[in-house]
Formats: sequence, C-alpha cells, structure tokens
Amino acid sequence: TPPTKRKLPNGETVEGKQPSTATPDLLYLHANDPWVRELCLTHRRLGRLLTSYLEKFPTVAVNGRIHGRYNQGGTVTGRLSSSDPNLQNIPSKHEWGDAVRALFQGHFIIGDYDALEMRIMAHLSGDKELIRIFREGLDPHERTAVAIFGACDGHDDPRRGQGKTINYAVGYGAGPRKLAQVLSLEGYKTTQSEAREYLDLVQGFYKGWFRYAERSKWHAKDHGYVMTLAGRRRKLKGAFEEAARWKSMMYGERQAVNSEVQGGAADIIRTGMLAVRKALPHLRTLAQIHDEAIWEYDGIVTTDELLVIQECMQAPYNLRVPLIFEPFVCETWAQKGEGSPIEQLEEEARKQ
Repeated sequence: TPPTKRKLPNGETVEGKQPSTATPDLLYLHANDPWVRELCLTHRRLGRLLTSYLEKFPTVAVNGRIHGRYNQGGTVTGRLSSSDPNLQNIPSKHEWGDAVRALFQGHFIIGDYDALEMRIMAHLSGDKELIRIFREGLDPHERTAVAIFGACDGHDDPRRGQGKTINYAVGYGAGPRKLAQVLSLEGYKTTQSEAREYLDLVQGFYKGWFRYAERSKWHAKDHGYVMTLAGRRRKLKGAFEEAARWKSMMYGERQAVNSEVQGGAADIIRTGMLAVRKALPHLRTLAQIHDEAIWEYDGIVTTDELLVIQECMQAPYNLRVPLIFEPFVCETWAQKGEGSPIEQLEEEARKQ
C-alpha cells in the first residue's frame, strides 16, 4: 500500500502505510467505535496466543516441560527478558490468557509486589502524598481516581482502572497524547485535552514526584545517564545529541524517568530472588514476569518457608515506604491470587 496522509482524532496529520490491527494507530483512529476496537483487540489477543504460544508450545516442550530462555542483559532498564517462548507476554487480564496459564501445572509458589513501581516513585522523589499513601496502607489508584473524577467505589470501579493507567503513565513519563491513546484503547474514550487536564490534576497532588522527574531529565541531559537503586548507570547521551529533533528529546526524557523506576524495580526483584535462592536452596526458581516471581517445590510448603520468601522479597534496600510481596501456593499458573496466602496457611496450621 503506497504511503498516505491521514488525520488522527487530535487533528495531527501523519504519513505512512495504512495501519494494521497490530498497531495502536488503528484502534486510536476508531476509539469512538467500540465494535471496531473490540474486533481489533480480539484479533490481536487470539493471534498472539495462537502464533506465540499455542502453536509453539508443542515444538519447544521437552518431556512435558517448557524451558524458556531468560536473558539478564536483554533490556536497557535491567529487567530480565524472556524468549523461546516469551513467557512474559502471556495476557493476564483476559479469560484466554488464564486458559493458557492454566496449562502450566505443578507445585508452585507464586507472588508479586503491590504497586512496586509507584513505591519506587515515592522513595526516589520523597513525595509527601505518595509516602503518606503507602505508609497508611491506602490505594494510590483510588486516590488518583477520587482526585480526578470525584469518587471511586472500590477496586472494581472503572474509575480506579483509569486512575491506575494515569498513575503509571506519570511514572513512565508519558505525555497527553500517549495517555489519551492508552486510555482510549482500554475503552475509556479520552481526548488529548482531557488527558492534559488529568496530568495537570495529578501534578497538583504529586508535586514532589514531578519535581524529581524534571531533575532526572536535566541530569540525563547534563551527564548522559541516570542511576538505579543499585547504582547501575543507564546511558542516555545519544537520546539528547540531536536537540533539534524534538521527538528524540521527548524519547530521551521519557527514558530518563522510566529507567530509574523500572531499573529500581529490576534491582529489587533480582536482589530478592537471589536472597530466596540462598535461604531456600531446595526451591527451584522457574520464572520472573515483571513484578511476579515463580518457584517450584517438592513435597509440601510450610508457613515458615512462605514467611522466609516474603521477608527476602521485601527486604532489599531501605526504602522510605514498605514493600509488599505476598506469596501464594498454587497448582497452576492461572491460580495466582487464588491460592493459599500466608494468612490462610497459618489458619490451616492452627486447625491441625
């Protein structure tokens, strides 16, 4: 298809090939049409599950087990990356993703962090409101939803979902255009001007974080790098060399903010998993997916062992806010969050 010019909903004209169902442009162009949006999203979900997993699993399985690769230097922020197959991209928020995860069966301990990246944002910036939220055990996504929309009726309220997207957009250094696109793709019709208002409101009560983000950008421009919690340097000099190209500059600024947050998350998870390995060498470390860690065990799991895992994963670095990591005992990967948490195991132990 020859290059064509087309207008996005925000009035911006872009030139290039007609968008395919694999690009967010097509969904953004039809953000007001729920039928087109759902059709495209369904096509993408099923296509990814079929080609990346269901068709590939039988070809890579050995004696019923899949030995995926984890690459320590595969990402610029320090997170582990996965390949052959990429186990980190299996959808987790849809019934089809759950069906694929249910194929992984065994004796698992699965846990993940609660709002890890936002806790790192609180620690790095010293933002008073973020620190208050986490020290008091509040929900930062509900806090944002209430501030922007005036109310939030709990965890399942769609406004909380929007608040969560907005919070992470702030942490990733996204601007109004990107935030409007992401919210629209998630089913929340949002214009660029509305997204700008959301960001302005968030900046009003997370002032400390925005001041810190600006300092990070200037540090990256002046020194060519940012530094993670563990002291790792993420070089960004090349992103700022062509100052005339504003898109390169914006990319560099986003990377400066994002690298400190995601790099800090990678530091914490790696340190915690190494501590678990040392404390409980009989556990087999299977996988690390974003903020989630999976171990395999033989026999039975004791409450003390789960407490050791929790302590190891919550101990790395002395943050200004507490880390929350809760391990679950599961028989399939899809049961994460539905298995036996520590409190339930303790109750079972008291009954015996």
